[in-house]
Amino acid sequence: MTSPITNCYDPKAARPRLAVERAYLYRPETEWTYSHHASITFFKGRFYAILSQDDVKAGRTFDDGIALGIF
Repeated sequence: MTSPITNCYDPKAARPRLAVERAYLYRPETEWTYSHHASITFFKGRFYAILSQDDVKAGRTFDDGIALGIF
């Protein structure tokens, strides 16, 4: 069976469109809306997401950030 994924780009060739889902994991409600280290992963059937919301200083860990939960 031939794989539908190739390295040969042809702009005229028909390509399947991937189905996607979109969701907001976090919506800030303050003046400062930037977060560091945004990360999401899928492990053992669940998604995990974390981010940091303060200045990054030596010795800080992700425990200092916020966990968005397991969903």
